[in-house]
Amino acid sequence: MGKDRPERIIKSKRHGKKEKQVKRLRIYMTVILVTVGVSVAAAGVLACLQIFAPPQQEEAESSSAVSSEEPEDSLPVYEDDVNLLLVNSKHKIPDSWEHQLTEYEGIEVDKRILPALQKLMEDAQKAGISLQLVSGYVSPEEQNEEYEKRIEEYRKDGYTQVRAEDKAQNSLGMGGYSESQTGLSVVFASEEGKNLKDTLAYQWLLDHSVEYGFVQRFPENKTDETGRDFSPGCYRYVGQEHALNMRRLSMCLEEYISYIDTQQG
Repeated sequence: MGKDRPERIIKSKRHGKKEKQVKRLRIYMTVILVTVGVSVAAAGVLACLQIFAPPQQEEAESSSAVSSEEPEDSLPVYEDDVNLLLVNSKHKIPDSWEHQLTEYEGIEVDKRILPALQKLMEDAQKAGISLQLVSGYVSPEEQNEEYEKRIEEYRKDGYTQVRAEDKAQNSLGMGGYSESQTGLSVVFASEEGKNLKDTLAYQWLLDHSVEYGFVQRFPENKTDETGRDFSPGCYRYVGQEHALNMRRLSMCLEEYISYIDTQQG
């Protein structure tokens, strides 16, 4: 009996030490787990902040940077006495109108439309669209020669002089009363040798010409307003802002100018 007691005491002490070690280990583990939990929670909060807050800030900064700089490919902007010059059978080209003629692909045009025209042609080519520029500025003298020839053709077809003149005016226009004297209009044709209206080029022009400031001068459904027959390839430069507005309002140049006058009045 006396020999067993010290052994039990020693075992009891050893057992106590083990319990203390286990407790310490549990405490350490608890501290570690708490620390890890806090770290994970903090990381989660930071991640949320990065997801929701910074992109908005970066986007705002990016938008600010873009709005403060003019795009490299921006086109020149002209006054309305250029963009909205109206020439038709009732409006002769003003004697004060000063051309600034230059040549592009063998065609004379007013140099003010050249940047937009070049970009339109280049972008059409990049898009795989086949376009050919066939006409631009025509002098009043050349216009009148063609006008008289057209009258003779109609006379040969049996039209009276008055009817022949009306048809020539509707299809071509006499010198000084035609878009061709402005230098601001051009005529496109398809390089494929087809009727322009039957090609992808025609649809591309309808969809994208306004982006370069050009509008179809004599639309198919506006013959009463323009006084001219439908001409699928004749496009007139009016500037990007007016071109976009004209498409939005479904107006030809005559209607749009009247609309502008009404709004200003």
